[in-house]
Formats: sequence, structure tokens, C-alpha cells
Amino acid sequence: MWRTFCVNYEARTSSENDIEEAKRRKKNHVLKFSRKMTCFSGLLFLLAKFRLQKTVTKEDGLQMIGLTPVARLDWIAQKLRSDEATRSLSEMKHLYTQFQQSRSQDGGLETLLSTPSGRVQARTKAGEFGKAVHDALNSVGGGTLFHRMMTV
Repeated sequence: MWRTFCVNYEARTSSENDIEEAKRRKKNHVLKFSRKMTCFSGLLFLLAKFRLQKTVTKEDGLQMIGLTPVARLDWIAQKLRSDEATRSLSEMKHLYTQFQQSRSQDGGLETLLSTPSGRVQARTKAGEFGKAVHDALNSVGGGTLFHRMMTV
């Protein structure tokens, strides 16, 4: 299940035609952003709730699913009022917005992923996004018991 949500599962296949390879590369790149944003914005929201209330309730979960991933990040930044958390959440949003913009341009991702240098650039951006998510988890989690339980 985790692999389906977030992990790079790009297979090294030499028998794919160019069209299939392009589809696989695009799908893999989208996974590196969209599904991570969906999954981890929810976890970050629950971590923030725990830090603020020392517990997480069913109502908190319902509140979380009622918000978009970006709205969750905004809520966290507003409620926690932590410079470190705000910085890491801002970086997450910034990189996600860049991804969304590249995705909305005609042929944007396909063009980017069609060249070796473009693939390196895309991998670098995905790595930066992963680092931003990691930093946000650490800054929002704040080393709480719930943070440890969630990550181990």
C-alpha cells in the first residue's frame, strides 16, 4: 500500500516503447508530488492537532478530510505559529505549486520528462519536495510521542 501511495516504483524495462515509457515516467513523477501531498498533509494536520490539544479525536479526523491538502498546510501554519513549521510548510507549498504549474502547461511534464536533463531536473525537484515534507514532519511533529509513533 505504501508503495502505491508514495514510493518510486519505476521499473527498469528495456522492452517498453517510447509512448509507454513516457506514460510511466509521468505517472511516477506525479506520484512523487500529488500522493505525497495528499498523504502527508493529512499526517501533518493530525500532528499539529496533537501538539495543540495533546490528543487527536474523531472530529479532528473529520475536519482534516474536509480540507484540501493545501488548506491543511495553511491551517497548520496559522494555528501553530512556529517560524520553523511555517518555513517548512511554505517550502512544501511552493514546490507543490511549481509542480502544479508545470503539470497544467500543455505538454509540460511530457516535454520535461522526454530528455535526460529534464528527467534529472524533475528528479531533483521531487527530491526537494521530499526533503520539504520531511522537514515539515519534524518541525510540526516537534518530537512529540505521537510524532514518534507516526514515524516509527
